[in-house]
Amino acid sequence: MKIQIKKFVVGPLATNCYIAYDIDTNDAVIVDPGFPDQTIIDYLIREKLRLTGIILTHGHFDHIMGLGYLTKFCKTSIFIHKHDEPLLRDPHKNHSIYLGEPFTFIGEVELINSEEVIKSGSLELKIIETPGHTRGSISILLDKFLFSGDTLFLDAIGRTDFPESAPERMEESINRLLNIGSDIILHPGHMGSGKIRAPW
Repeated sequence: MKIQIKKFVVGPLATNCYIAYDIDTNDAVIVDPGFPDQTIIDYLIREKLRLTGIILTHGHFDHIMGLGYLTKFCKTSIFIHKHDEPLLRDPHKNHSIYLGEPFTFIGEVELINSEEVIKSGSLELKIIETPGHTRGSISILLDKFLFSGDTLFLDAIGRTDFPESAPERMEESINRLLNIGSDIILHPGHMGSGKIRAPW
């Protein structure tokens, strides 16, 4: 399996949305569609990719607001941790209300209940529970690529001062990610990608 990653920076908070795909089968998943963006759909069409799933690292508005737009283009499975599923349904909990654009997603989703491997077409996504930024934050390991959402950035860690945060779990989550391996490429929810290194 040879994995290609394409990053799009979308929305008012410059959120990283990723398409990860198997170049042999063209099976693709989208991680964190944070805002409606036609260039994402254009890329899927141009590269002849088959979207087999959408996976959310957590339920904050800047990581979910492209869901409705994408699901009009293609019906596919959507995955989110069970603790963050309520954020999809409530603009106060996902904070979109404060943006002035209240957003809810009422479509069906598949709940992640624990650490597991999600098979999406030819792709195998290892789910790592990383609560802290939110109670249902996850990170996703695909081959040598780690999608960490707002848990871990190249030189910082995510905020834990939201009502839906779990600050008491953040240190444990960060340590887990830092110990995955030295050859892992970090793809966070904001800012740049690169090799994992401790932010302190």
